[in-house]
Amino acid sequence: MADPVTGLTGAQVEAIRKHWGGLTKNWKVHGVDFFMELFQSYPKIKSFFHMFDGMDWDGIRSSPKIRAHAANFKMGLNSFIENLDDADCLVVLIHKQTVNHHRRKISVDEFKDAFKCFMKYCKDNSDLDDFTAGAWNQALKVVASVMGDHMKELK
Repeated sequence: MADPVTGLTGAQVEAIRKHWGGLTKNWKVHGVDFFMELFQSYPKIKSFFHMFDGMDWDGIRSSPKIRAHAANFKMGLNSFIENLDDADCLVVLIHKQTVNHHRRKISVDEFKDAFKCFMKYCKDNSDLDDFTAGAWNQALKVVASVMGDHMKELK
């Protein structure tokens, strides 16, 4: 039976966790590669990362700052994934991320673009079957919805 808040079944939650576990085994590579793809596909998103101003692509790729941001991203996403079966806690965690990004003027649209890029990255660089992709899409839809609603409250 699907969770009334997330719409995810237990099997979908487990599929996300298993897939994420595989990606995170080599996250120093996947994390940097994902952010490079994100920045190249969505230059507006890169503009929020002033630490990379004036750096070329090779400089960004080799910077410890991108590895650090990828590690932070991993921790945040881990917290969401660990709580996909605890919707109340999940919403609080999403709200914390929303506040953190809202104050930097990052909108839900940028998150939707990042999620779209993340899914493309996963399809291109991991063993992502249709069932797991559908589960990820549902989970990220929920995250975007909760973020969007909370951003409206923060205005």
